[in-house]
Amino acid sequence: MFFYQGFRLILNLLPMNMRFSYIFLLFVVLVSGCSSTTGGAIGGLFPAPKWTDGEIRNDRYYAPEGDFSIALPHLEDTYEYRYMHIKEQFSQESDYVSFGPAATDKSIYRVLIINKVSPQSRAYTEDEAVQLLLNIYLDQLRSYQGNPELISQKPVEVNGLRGTEYLFVQGKAGSELNNQFIIINEKTRILLFGEQWFKVDDNKLRLGLKTFSQSFQPAQR
Repeated sequence: MFFYQGFRLILNLLPMNMRFSYIFLLFVVLVSGCSSTTGGAIGGLFPAPKWTDGEIRNDRYYAPEGDFSIALPHLEDTYEYRYMHIKEQFSQESDYVSFGPAATDKSIYRVLIINKVSPQSRAYTEDEAVQLLLNIYLDQLRSYQGNPELISQKPVEVNGLRGTEYLFVQGKAGSELNNQFIIINEKTRILLFGEQWFKVDDNKLRLGLKTFSQSFQPAQR
């Protein structure tokens, strides 16, 4: 409920021509877990079937209607993949998919594409979009293990697209929760790639955000 109230408050504070439609509502829904989820385990024992709107083939995920494709964090023939969760949410304004947790690797990988839906909408700068997003997203993290600490912020390039990478860490020493994401602000859309993992799970099973984001391929149209 807090997120929905915060979302309405932010929108009410913005003039109509500044309302960057759908961004914050989308994050409220995704963070609250109101997307279709498949995979995981049945009764905590057996792998659940994966019924996805997108298509999985050759160790890649293909979004419906060919909007994009991206590498799976775990290969299809592995134990980790058999227990991996997949969450999807699609609309005219956005595409969202997350992968994980898996069998023993508890990392969660996310890709989000937000379309700037109206030519009349004011296009936020990256700094503005990130700050407004963090005001909502980080509040959810605070409720888990205290205040997230910004460890690093640096420019990055993903397949020729320039963006910024952020790393937040929270929790007790030895069991820290890491939240790393890359935001790329284009003229017609915003791309977000994210990875969340516990330090205790920082092992060779993790794909890593850099490899995950660089495997992204947009629609060929």
